[in-house]
Amino acid sequence: MPSTRVVVESQGGAPRHRVSNSKGFIASTYQTLTSEENASVVRSVAFFGVSCADCHLFSVYQELILILTLLQVAVTFLASSWSELLVSVSSPLLARQRQLGQRANLQQTINNHPDVSVTPSSIS
Repeated sequence: MPSTRVVVESQGGAPRHRVSNSKGFIASTYQTLTSEENASVVRSVAFFGVSCADCHLFSVYQELILILTLLQVAVTFLASSWSELLVSVSSPLLARQRQLGQRANLQQTINNHPDVSVTPSSIS
């Protein structure tokens, strides 16, 4: 399949050309594993795998490194968008945040509308 050409116009007005990425699965996986932004996760998983290969030979130092590695993996996971899987959709806190967000959007819409005059006591 030929690559698709996409024209992107920058703020300067001169169009830039970008070719869509048509790499294979192995090439894209390799690029993802070797990218700088994923380096800490890859190192953590690799170290965890090597450490667990000889679990019966743990020293105190290895246990400390393992704990720190697991903490690093946990922090990386929680900082990613995948952490939303841990939050229940029906969480009362999220429902309240959505309600407050909708109320703030309504208040902003009312304030920006020139024909509406609302006092703060009429909004609850």
